[in-house]
Amino acid sequence: MTINEKIRLLREEGGFTQSGLAKKLNIGEGSLRAYEGVRPVPTLAIQEYMKFFNVSYEYLTNDKCNNRHPENINIGEK
Repeated sequence: MTINEKIRLLREEGGFTQSGLAKKLNIGEGSLRAYEGVRPVPTLAIQEYMKFFNVSYEYLTNDKCNNRHPENINIGEK
């Protein structure tokens, strides 16, 4: 799943409209629509999504990562 699809999924799971989430994140509704489409998502917007939805950077940016929460990320070997 791409970052654009994950952004849409998080919004829908949170029960937000595009307009409502855009206001919460203080971004334009057109930008949010574009992020849910095919437009590349800027780093600052990724950080806002991470904070707002409490998800990891890896979850948003890695198409194969399904682990949403930062505290569940394993780095290196145990």
